[in-house]
Amino acid sequence: MFVKIKLFKKGLLILILILSIIPVCFASGGNKVPDSLRKTRETALYQAKTNQVNSEEENIRLKTEKEKDQTIINNQRASLSIGTFTVIIICVGLVIVEQLYRQVKTKNKLIQEQNRKLENSNKVKDTIFSIISHDLRNPISQVIGLLDLWQEGDITTAEIEALLPAFKVSSLSTLELVDNLLIWAKNQLQNFNYYPVLFNMSKTADGVINKLRPAITQKSLSVVNEISPSISVFADEEMITITLRNLVSNAIKFTPEKGSIRLTGTMKDGFATIVVVDNGIGIKAGYHEEIFDAPADLKASKGKSPGLGLKICKDFMALNHGHIWVESGPDEGSKFYISIPMDAQAAKQEPEVVLA
Repeated sequence: MFVKIKLFKKGLLILILILSIIPVCFASGGNKVPDSLRKTRETALYQAKTNQVNSEEENIRLKTEKEKDQTIINNQRASLSIGTFTVIIICVGLVIVEQLYRQVKTKNKLIQEQNRKLENSNKVKDTIFSIISHDLRNPISQVIGLLDLWQEGDITTAEIEALLPAFKVSSLSTLELVDNLLIWAKNQLQNFNYYPVLFNMSKTADGVINKLRPAITQKSLSVVNEISPSISVFADEEMITITLRNLVSNAIKFTPEKGSIRLTGTMKDGFATIVVVDNGIGIKAGYHEEIFDAPADLKASKGKSPGLGLKICKDFMALNHGHIWVESGPDEGSKFYISIPMDAQAAKQEPEVVLA
């Protein structure tokens, strides 16, 4: 646009120069300048000046418009910069808020976990105090009372000797309770570590029976291990031994004198199912599931309690990817089943519960 205007101005100047030379030429020839030519020249000069003025005004107008456009562009750039900065601030703010939210959420989870552990610790403490005040205190009080009678001469040494086998069984039962109490407390507060190995269940059952032999002899019970020597399982040997010992111990406790207890085993789909069968007092209907969860409250038939043993059994079977269940009825005896993986592959599967 400005190039065209400059060319236009240059053309006007050339035209004015030509018009200025013509009169001089006519004057040098001795002739007067015609009026028509003079008027034409004046008109051309006037038109040139008018065009020059218009050109200058157009230049001013274009310059003004350019300045306005530049101002608009600058304003748009400023708005864009402010908008971009605002978006960046918002994004940074959202990132900070998200991080704060995650930190608060993590802290809340930690607080909830600490509260859960604290509540669990309080429950463990209450259970321990309850057992100590009842299940442990009573046997010790009986022994102290008997010793007081012997010391005062109210009972003879021969009578003491006759009661010694019963004291031994009672002491073994108390020791078993203490062992279970310590095992359960450790499992609740610290959790057991799971170290699976391949071991023979028949040999494990023999070891359990031999350890409980005094109690078996005291009640003249028949305890037979019918588990096949070919049955091996893939599990934590200590946990399974404790589980089997608790089941056999409960069977001894709830089976009358001269009763019978059998340990059998079957294999199916990668799992070994071990069954502890007794002809004892049985378990009341409705307690077959609950008895594994609330050992301090629920009672078996005739007011006896299985204590913490079954709760420990359930927890340990869960840790070993197995299962435990029971078939029983009042005065019908009991069958306690434990299903244990036989290899690492089976340990990844859910055991099948098979009722005989």
